[in-house]
Amino acid sequence: MDTTAIREYQKIAAFLLEKHFGLTLNDTNFHDDDVVMGLVGLNIPVYEAINHLVEKYQLDRIDQNDWSPRSPLLTPSNFMVAVLELVPEKVQLVRIDETDEKLMQH
Repeated sequence: MDTTAIREYQKIAAFLLEKHFGLTLNDTNFHDDDVVMGLVGLNIPVYEAINHLVEKYQLDRIDQNDWSPRSPLLTPSNFMVAVLELVPEKVQLVRIDETDEKLMQH
């Protein structure tokens, strides 16, 4: 397996763990390349893998305030923020032209 995919997965996981839970990659099994390789091979998104740990260990988020949703689980939006910040070159923007509804790549 391409080590680039493993490193990107770990980079995004580290960002999400630190920002939302105050944890490091080494606090989890995501530092292990074999574990990450298995997750990538199964197409498990980073945020879903982290949510498994959240549920298993009843983790609390450190980034929530009184008006935030109370769920400790990460969302696809949390994932996209991490991707946009860490690997923006991986994001493909698409615009729908309202006149003919064709997808136009930007």
